[in-house]
Amino acid sequence: MKCVNHSTLDAVEICEKCGKGLCINCKLELHSRTYCHPCAQEILTALTLINVKDGRSDIDTLGSDKRGLRWSLIYKGALVTLVIGFIFESYAGFMYSLTSGFNAVNDTTLILILVSIEVICLLVGGFIVGTKAGYRGAKHGLSTGLIVGIGIATFSLLGMLYDGTGTGWIILTLAAELLLSPGFGALGGFLGERLRNR
Repeated sequence: MKCVNHSTLDAVEICEKCGKGLCINCKLELHSRTYCHPCAQEILTALTLINVKDGRSDIDTLGSDKRGLRWSLIYKGALVTLVIGFIFESYAGFMYSLTSGFNAVNDTTLILILVSIEVICLLVGGFIVGTKAGYRGAKHGLSTGLIVGIGIATFSLLGMLYDGTGTGWIILTLAAELLLSPGFGALGGFLGERLRNR
């Protein structure tokens, strides 16, 4: 069978609505089903989505610009990231204090360990949220990272106020948490979306 639009090319798929043969350049996928451009246009118009643009091979990405963020997914991702990060950071801090003494709060090595755990948790949390969302992965990850950053900044502030940390360190720590957390979350979300849609 030949492609309905390109008589010299073999069809690799058949439109599920009209049954016409489609080459690799003419097939469009919508929710794991293959359609030709006219049939996909009809389906999208009926669903009051946007018009199909010529040359695009993935209709799911066409509608993604109109969809909002999935906030329930973002909140769940942020909560899981915070809990897992808290568990790993508590364990790392406890183990470090056993080997280096209990007055190790200002130790640079411990801070680097805790920041590394936080970065990994943010990347993984953003990645999972971006993968689950499947669209706007960077924005989903950024929102997740921002919520996590606010949570971590709040815990950090309370801990530093309890320890009597100076104002300069408090401002620096809060700024770093609120600026870096969304960035790492967005990077993870972007990578997650790319992996899912590749």
